[in-house]
Amino acid sequence: MSLKNLAGLAGGLLLIGLARAHPQLEDRPADPATFARAEALCADSIRQQLREPASARLGHFVRVGLRHAASSDLVLRDYRVLVKAKQGLGGYIVDRPWGCSLNEQETRVLWVGALG
Repeated sequence: MSLKNLAGLAGGLLLIGLARAHPQLEDRPADPATFARAEALCADSIRQQLREPASARLGHFVRVGLRHAASSDLVLRDYRVLVKAKQGLGGYIVDRPWGCSLNEQETRVLWVGALG
């Protein structure tokens, strides 16, 4: 077997192993009640991390996808939103993107943080 064929075989086996380890996730649209609950959970978590939570102006939340966590089989649903909030001197900063990851059932925040 040539080196080229061996490399192709190894790459194919690696892809099969990855597909088996993390089966294709099927994302479904969120129903309005689930989306509203997820939006409220993320908004509360974001506000808790700001200096002046009451000053936060959150844009429209966008559900960006479903993925496996890097180090486990935990499934995460990711949301993004633009946040405008007061800085230390009292002025508002420009819109800053934030991310929020919830569990698959969208009932608990697992991670939240500024992206930019």
